[in-house]
Amino acid sequence: MLRNLIYDFQTLITGVFALFAAWWTIAKMQESDRLQEERHWREMETLQRPHLLAAERLLSSVPGWLRSSAAHMKLLDVYIPDRDAEPEWTAKIHEVMGYAAMNFHWTIRVLSSNLIDDARPYFDAQLNERLWYVELLLHVFTSRLKVEDITVTGEDGVRPSWVDDGSWAVFADSAIPLEELADQIERWGKAFIERNS
Repeated sequence: MLRNLIYDFQTLITGVFALFAAWWTIAKMQESDRLQEERHWREMETLQRPHLLAAERLLSSVPGWLRSSAAHMKLLDVYIPDRDAEPEWTAKIHEVMGYAAMNFHWTIRVLSSNLIDDARPYFDAQLNERLWYVELLLHVFTSRLKVEDITVTGEDGVRPSWVDDGSWAVFADSAIPLEELADQIERWGKAFIERNS
């Protein structure tokens, strides 16, 4: 009986399945179109609000980079606890100094990148002042180093040729301003995005 029913109405049953498949396909296509249109309008809104895009890009990377640099520079306090005395140069201190110097130059590149330049017009006075101070600190110090000569390998008892007198203290002292700048960028960015969203 069932076999006869299927045989007699196979065209109708196939048609019903085809209609259901067509309806399901159309529904999925409409949902996909709707999601794509929403994504398009979100992107258009972001492009029309460059100040928010600049703040979000700045927040997503720069504070983390600054903290990473600060961490390398803080290591100097571990290996060179006495800031007023010429350290006993060891291979390990040479290595730590080398990484600190490289992070100094890397931080300068970050602070002069488009990430900062794009967001800078929207900074408040406090953040601009802090950024100016850190940039000055980094530029004054790195101008005393011969960048092309910086290495992270050295021998015990041999002072690195690229190190100026007292430079290890300046490296370590710059860690706190970098961390403070990272905190200030985060505070400004979150408040700025919240106000303008």
